[in-house]
Amino acid sequence: MGGSSSKSKQFSASNVSANGAGTSSARSQITSKDKAILDLKNARDRLKKYQSRLDIEANQLHDSAKRLLQAGKRVRLLLTGFLRDRAKLALKLKKYKEQQMQQADEHLIQVLGMLDTVEWETQQLQVFEGLKAGNSILNAIHKVNNVAWLPFLRRVQTQMELCVDGCLDTVP
Repeated sequence: MGGSSSKSKQFSASNVSANGAGTSSARSQITSKDKAILDLKNARDRLKKYQSRLDIEANQLHDSAKRLLQAGKRVRLLLTGFLRDRAKLALKLKKYKEQQMQQADEHLIQVLGMLDTVEWETQQLQVFEGLKAGNSILNAIHKVNNVAWLPFLRRVQTQMELCVDGCLDTVP
């Protein structure tokens, strides 16, 4: 009801270009393929942001482990074990973050593969449509120019060749 009309208003407002002119109605329709591509690209962007955030957190954990170990060397023996345990925990968390980054890499590869597949299939569809159009044109030509026309076409070709030969003979 109201949601679909607000979406169509939102899409029509986004179709206005920088010079204020709207796009044609054929271009303003968003297909399911366009939505899928947009979703895949959004997933790709989210994964990249997630990876960068994990990388920053892993570096922070590594730095905190270093600081804890350095602090453990400066304090009394009683706190050294505690600080060492905290440093180990920070390193374990860093390893976990690195594993999450590796999983995000695998997901990112899958998303990029899906994007490539969609683009490839789109290109294949365009090639298929071109071949289909060419085939229909050839069929139309075959209907118009059937085998009965061949003797006539050969006579016309022979006459043209004789005319060209005659014209070349008269040229000094």
